[in-house]
Amino acid sequence: MACGTAVVTTDCGGNRDYVKSGENCLLVPPSDIEQLSEAIYHLLTQDAERQRLAATGHLLAQTWSWQRTADQVEAFLMSLK
Repeated sequence: MACGTAVVTTDCGGNRDYVKSGENCLLVPPSDIEQLSEAIYHLLTQDAERQRLAATGHLLAQTWSWQRTADQVEAFLMSLK
């Protein structure tokens, strides 16, 4: 997403914080090779959809800065007091 590329990903748990299937990526079940292939093919053949997902994903990725991450880690550590 940060590179401005449309993303096809599997639901692996860790990405649930930022992926929204059909909004900023295409999300497929883990180990489902058929759905993964179909999603990749869809983006390869649907220019407008690929560009839309790439643009919305890129906008989202820009909000995930190192400063934001540091602030979240600091807030978590402070909550442990």
